[in-house]
Amino acid sequence: PRAAFNHASAMAEKALSHVGAPVLSYSSPSPEAPKQSWWLLGVMLAVVGTLVGTIGKQLIRRSEQCKQENRMRQGQLLFVLGLALQVALNPACDLAGYAMAPASVIAPVTGMDIVWNTVMAPCSLGEQLTTRRLTSSAIIFFTATASVMFRQIQEVEWSAEHVVNVMMQTRSMLYG
Repeated sequence: PRAAFNHASAMAEKALSHVGAPVLSYSSPSPEAPKQSWWLLGVMLAVVGTLVGTIGKQLIRRSEQCKQENRMRQGQLLFVLGLALQVALNPACDLAGYAMAPASVIAPVTGMDIVWNTVMAPCSLGEQLTTRRLTSSAIIFFTATASVMFRQIQEVEWSAEHVVNVMMQTRSMLYG
């Protein structure tokens, strides 16, 4: 199959070069090229995403409080702003974070919503911060932080050959 693919690619390049069309080819990165690791930026974007999401949720909650106080216009504005943060900006930060860091590093950070809400709600919504809530948030914060510190050290380039090798392993065959 590999030889047939290479032969077909060579024929396509030859045909395209005769008609003057630009030829795009894929080449894997050279081993000499320096690899930049963007995992820390990815984690930071995920943390910012959780913060933005928490602010969005709290704005939605505050909008309901404003409606109960008959401040409808302010309530509607806060609702729209909170929804925009929660539905647009939060997922954009998550998406960028997942693009720059492995999911095994980013996933635990998504639990930071609870921490942000626990810390900010007493100030923004007037809610009471109990010892139990503070302790729970501290546990979530430290476990999320610790899981990032124990991230996978070796980064794997997921080429077509690597995917085939992984899928042909006994454990993959038994799982599938």
